[in-house]
Order: sequence, then C-alpha cells, then structure tokens
Amino acid sequence: CCDYGMATNLASSIKTRTNVHSFAEFGYDLRDMKANCDLNDIRDAVDIYRNGKNAKDGETTFRSLKKCSTIANSADYLFEPTFAFQMYGLAGGSVENYMNHATFADDYVEQFFSDNNGISCHYAVEAALNLNLWTHAAHKLWQGSETCAKVEQGQLNLEAAGIDFIPYYDQFLAMWIGFGQKDLGTSKGHSLYANAQKIGDKFGTTSPQSSVNTNILSLYERASGLLSTGCSNNLTNDAANGLWKINTQIISQMMIPHIQHLIEAMKMNDSLRVKLYATIVLPQMSQCRRSTFNLLKKELLDQDFHLLKFSTLLHELQTTYECFGVTCRDIGTYNGDPSTACHDPSPTSAFAGYIPSTNVRQQAKIDLDIHQMDILLDFDNDAAWNIAKNIYWNGKNSMMHRDDTSEPLEFRSLRIMANFQFLSSVSFYNYFTQYFNETHYAHAAIMDSFDNLEAGLYTQSKIQRKAVILKTIQTHVIWMQAVAEMGDALQDCQNGNRNDNDGNADGWDEVAAYLIGSLEGPATGGSAYNHDGQLIWNIANKFGFDFGRDNSDNYAITNAFIRNLLLAGKGEIFAGDCNNLFMTMSKLQHITLIPMIQGVIKYAVLNENLSFDSQSTNVATGVVFAKSILPIVDSYDASSALMIKANLIPQEGQKLVREGPQAVVDAFLPILHEFGIECNFIGKYKGIDPCKNYVYVQPENPNPINPGSGAKSLTCSLLLTFISVA
Repeated sequence: CCDYGMATNLASSIKTRTNVHSFAEFGYDLRDMKANCDLNDIRDAVDIYRNGKNAKDGETTFRSLKKCSTIANSADYLFEPTFAFQMYGLAGGSVENYMNHATFADDYVEQFFSDNNGISCHYAVEAALNLNLWTHAAHKLWQGSETCAKVEQGQLNLEAAGIDFIPYYDQFLAMWIGFGQKDLGTSKGHSLYANAQKIGDKFGTTSPQSSVNTNILSLYERASGLLSTGCSNNLTNDAANGLWKINTQIISQMMIPHIQHLIEAMKMNDSLRVKLYATIVLPQMSQCRRSTFNLLKKELLDQDFHLLKFSTLLHELQTTYECFGVTCRDIGTYNGDPSTACHDPSPTSAFAGYIPSTNVRQQAKIDLDIHQMDILLDFDNDAAWNIAKNIYWNGKNSMMHRDDTSEPLEFRSLRIMANFQFLSSVSFYNYFTQYFNETHYAHAAIMDSFDNLEAGLYTQSKIQRKAVILKTIQTHVIWMQAVAEMGDALQDCQNGNRNDNDGNADGWDEVAAYLIGSLEGPATGGSAYNHDGQLIWNIANKFGFDFGRDNSDNYAITNAFIRNLLLAGKGEIFAGDCNNLFMTMSKLQHITLIPMIQGVIKYAVLNENLSFDSQSTNVATGVVFAKSILPIVDSYDASSALMIKANLIPQEGQKLVREGPQAVVDAFLPILHEFGIECNFIGKYKGIDPCKNYVYVQPENPNPINPGSGAKSLTCSLLLTFISVA
C-alpha cells in the first residue's frame, strides 16, 4: 500500500514520514466529481466515485471513494470502535441485523446519484466526503493502534514484514488534508480539512485555522512520536494504549464538523442535509444516553425534521456534547445566531438531584465506559469484545484532571479502579480479599470472563460472561470505589481540607459521582428511563420497582435515603462536623448494600431449581450479586453466608436454590438486625417476603466503630433515618 522510504508533502509545512500520495489524491477525486456535477455530467462523477481517477493503487488500478465504504464488510473494519457504534446505532440501538448497515455510506451516495440531476449529484459528493472518506479515515486510526498492539504483543515483526514505520496515521492525515489544500488555515481545499475550515468559519471557531484542525494536527504529531519511540515487542502495550487514547480524542474532534453541519441544516430547514448528517451523528450518539439517542433518532433520522421542533431538538443535541468529549465552545454559534448558542453544564450541575460543590463531572462519566462496554459485549464477535476490553483497560470517557492542557490527556479506567492499592485501608475491601483469597478479586473475575476461562464448576456462555463483567464492575468495582471515597472524604474533613483530591474535588462529591453517574441526568430521582443509568443508583431504582419499594415520585426509597445522606454529609463537611460525617458515612455504606441484597433475592427466585450448568444469564447475574454481599455477610454470620453460597453459587450435580428462595431471604435476617434495617424496606419479590420470619432485635452495639478498623456493627439510627424518607 505504500512506499515506506518516501515522504509526502501535504499543504504548507506538513510532511508525512511515509509515502501516502495515493491517499491524498482523494482530494482531487472530490474536486473532479464536484466539477462534473457543476457541468451536470452525472455519469463521469459516478465513474470517478465508483472506480477512482487520481488515487492510484498500482500501475493500472485506483482507490475509489466507493471502496472506502464497501470494504467495510471486512472483518478488521467492522469491529473498530467508531464503526461498531455506527452500525449499532443505525440498527436502532440493537445488534440485530447490524450487518445490513455495513455499507451505509455507499448506499447513501448511490441513492443520491440515482436521482440523476445536478443538485443530487452535489449531495452525493458531500456525502462521499462526510460519510465514505470520514469513516475510512477513522478506520486508519484504529488500524494504526491495532497494528502497534500486534507488534508489542509479538504477533507482528515490522522488520520481517519490511516495514520501517507504521503508515496508518500518515494515511489518515493524507485523507484528512488531501491534495489541493495549498495553505493551512484556509478553506481552499477539497477534503476533510477544508470542510472543517468552511463550517468552522460559520460557527466562529477559526482563527485562522479551525480549532478542530489545530487539535487534530497536534494529536497526529503525538501519535507519530509514539510510533517513533514505541511499538516494540515488549509485551507492555504502552505505545498501543497511548494511541488508543489519542484516537479517542481525534474521533471527538472529527465529530465536531458533523455536529456543526447538522445544526446548520436544521436551522436552514434543509431536510436532505439534516438526514445526511443525522446519518453519521445519530448512530455515534448511541454511545451516549439511551433516551436521548432514541428521541433524536426518531425525530431526525427515522422521520422528517420539523422546523417547529428546532429549539427542543437542538437542546437535546447539545446535551450530548459532554458525552462526545466536546464543549459548546468547540461547536460555536452558527453565524452569531443566539438561537443556536449553548452553555456547557455548570461544573456543579446536579446528579439525580444532588448538587455537588465541586466539579466531579468527569468522575461521573465513568458510567459511559460501562454503557459502551454493554453495547460492545452484545456483539457475538471477539473483535467487539476486544474493544470493550480496551475500554475497561484504558478508559475512554472519564478524563483525568490536567493542570496544564498541553499535557497528554489521561482517562480514568475501570481496570485501575479494580486494582487500586489504597482500597486496602477500607475494611469492606479487606473482607472481600480475605473471603476470595485474592487481592484483586474483581479484576480477576472480569479478566477471566473476557478471556473465556471457566468460572467455578461451569463454563460460561457469552451472555453469562457479559453479565459477570458488567455486574462485577457495577457492584464490586464502582461500589468499592465509592466506599473508598467516603473514607477519603472523612479523612479530608479531619485534616481540614475537603478539596485535597485530584482537581481540587470534594471527596464527598466524588462519592455521589460514583454512586449516581452522569447518565441519570440532573432531575431528582434520576432518569425516568430506567435503561439510562449504569451505577448503583440505577440498580436501586430498578429493584425498587421490582420489590414495590418506589416512592410517589417514581424512584426507589433506597435512593431517596441515599440522596438525603449525601446532602447530610455535604452539610457536615462544610460545618467541619467530622463526627457526624462518620455516622452518615457508615449509614451510607450499608444502605447501598440493599440493592445487592435485593439482587440476591430476585435471582434466587428466578434461578430456583435450575441446573448448575444452566447457560441462563440469570445464573451468572445471581452469582455476581451473591459474591457482592457474601464477604460482608460472612464477616457477620458465617452460617448465613454458607446458606447463600450453597443456593446461589453453582455446585456440580446440584440444583440451584434447592432450599428455596425463602431460605435465602431468611439468611439475611441476622444482617438486617446488625444494620438496623426493618425487613419491609427490602420489599417483596414474586411473593417472597423478607418479613415472613423477621423479628426485629436491637443491635448489641448501637455505636458504630470506625470502618477502617474492621468493625462489624452499625448504629440502629439507620432504622430511624429510613423511616424519615419512607
């Protein structure tokens, strides 16, 4: 595909390290297609699109913009992050029939050409640029990082392959800038760079170079630097992981011109262009809040746009910027029109009604990593699973604080959370490590499921492996992170510095971020659409409905209690009342276990009398919920833990829940006594009632001990607080 010994000059002073001349020639193909459309010469425009004209791929063959789309049927293209979400979104947020959309870009262009008139011809050229070439350029980014990973893992020897330098980032840049772009900072060109300049001028984001182009060129240089010094066979994946993070940022920048074009088309009531740009923006939005994706897909993609809905739909679109990793300032204002302006969420915007005092929005975005993993793990494809594994390993959405924006961007990762050493100071964490005899028990369970290892005495199906991965992250990793942040907030209170955290965040605000997440939205109680959230708050809301324990505002009583405790803790921190903060923290740690208890009960009912080797996802989910509470139950009452384990954890030759779900429920009764929680706050599930054999007993030690010391008792005042929110 390339001559590795020759560089290519692109515009002003841009010079690639490899010969990517033929990729830059796509700019001339676009130029010539447009010229043919101007002359109403549709046939020649179509011929260039289908067969190519300038971009030689050998002595007699040419690359073509059509092939940029039709090669998407190849295995390495289908399950790259950008394209996987594109197909998922086009399929309506489903993995059913996703292959029907693999050549969506070519289908769109050919549809315009079939109209056989000059106006549609120009639409076809615009679509070929923004759909075909754009997706192929994104493909080159992921091809580059994947090739680097293969080198680092010893699967590819560059020297033996005769490759001096991995060319894919150069190929990306050649397609982005293209030949015909004589100077940087102008729109006098034919490819994606000029496109970003033209639309950036309309949105006030050029000076003279658009911020998109400035950022992409800078990130390209960082990627080239990594390729120059890394990608060696060291089994560390350091360079590949760095390229993953750079790709994530470049894709965010690449989305900006599409969003700008969509806003312009909506404002101008240009229904054809609304559909064109919705075809690329809306599917990518499937990575974001499900309810917003569903609404905008319906209004902009599935049916014709109505100008009367402009303000409402624009607002919904603007709420997704944060998910895409861009800001209102990045997008700009169309021709200075205030009706297209927006304001980024306040750094202290609410999470499900809790208003933080410091900026923890990035911490809350860790739920986007889980949501996107959830989508990818739906695909019955190892490549898609590998993308999910990369998100787990490297992070994708939750950005770390930088004092200097010129520093490389880092993401929080679920892997780091699952392995964080400071958790050893948390008593709950020590219960888990002792019970499982594994320091990084959650990480081990997740990686075993990714790597398709046997779990216990049965081999997991793919849907079971997915359940183990996601539910372990939710109920073990993120919950334990929230508990650790509670202890950190208490220590900060005692030290008189509540902002002694990354980015000067208040540790208590971080607790709220990890319990609630970004996807719940600002409204008290969280999202009305119960498929939005991904953290404990969402689990509690779902189980609140299942167990009849939702309040008159249609969210879980458990969450009402959590919110009250979060607000109480915030006030105690501001007042410097660390003693009462400790009491509040203790209550909060234990009340967040209620969804786990409800999970065990629910899956005890659903799994009763199933075979130990059942491939039902309910079996795997029940195992994870059981393991999320077993170490704590064991620390209070070993016999209760044995009862739960014997019924929920598969044992060879034994039926699941063979002693019945009521026996499992009754095993929690001693723990409810210790927690000071009455049985009715758990609720009933399909006739199984925690209150059937419950007798309230005053805890032996009503005064809590510091959780860091390994204490097991909790104040009975938890009961009184429960009553106050019921």
